[in-house]
Amino acid sequence: MVRLSTRGGVIDKDELRDAVNDRTFLVSIMAVNNETGAVYDVGELFALAKAKNPDVITHTDAVQAFMKIPVSPARLKADLITLSAHKIHGPKGIGALYVSGGIIKRKDLSPVIFGGGQESGLRSGTENTVGIAGFGAACEEGMKTLAADHRRMQSLRDTLVASLPDGVSAKVPAGTWAPHVVNITLPNIKSETMLHYLSRQGIYVSSGSACSSHGNGDNRVLSAFGCSRKDADCSLRISLCRESTEEDVTALISALRDGIGQIVQI
Repeated sequence: MVRLSTRGGVIDKDELRDAVNDRTFLVSIMAVNNETGAVYDVGELFALAKAKNPDVITHTDAVQAFMKIPVSPARLKADLITLSAHKIHGPKGIGALYVSGGIIKRKDLSPVIFGGGQESGLRSGTENTVGIAGFGAACEEGMKTLAADHRRMQSLRDTLVASLPDGVSAKVPAGTWAPHVVNITLPNIKSETMLHYLSRQGIYVSSGSACSSHGNGDNRVLSAFGCSRKDADCSLRISLCRESTEEDVTALISALRDGIGQIVQI
């Protein structure tokens, strides 16, 4: 397995091209980084991989991209696309996997759950009907205001970044930036310390992705982005959604400013 560097939130195309050879069977690139909000040009990157090895399978994790930026198999040039309902105000515990017709015809996808042969033999077991219905309803609801939600989240993100207290900086990706994720670095304050302070104010952010929040060691994402270990230890991830308001952003900025003042005095 080869991990590509993502300095500044941009994947090196030459590095990808050099990494793919005739033995490469899978190239997997997330569409939007869940800690920095960097948008990766997976369509172009997958095209480069396919040019080097036409048989390579391409997969993108579009969980953070779905309903936030334009997502489609044609745009992403992906054979496999994974989605999740909980990121678009749907129920937890239900997701979706898009599989291209070419992969189905080639029978390149093997099941991990065996049994009754449901889902064309790809995923045996009783379907989560309630979850599926909830996912569908969330998609329908989100599509009604998709463009307006994108503009509003982007406006809130820009307001947040422009209003950060002195000493707090945002990690702005060098390429395209998703409208709903902001990663900031605090002035010599550990992220966990600020997390506890903000939670007492009823404001909940994170010090990394939820799926790695209990891990130990360096933050590989922020390290690859170009952050020092010290900056990574002082970083917070802020997530916006279509329900976020200007009042929420104002409250966060005020709490950050007050928190910095109080924590530094301790």
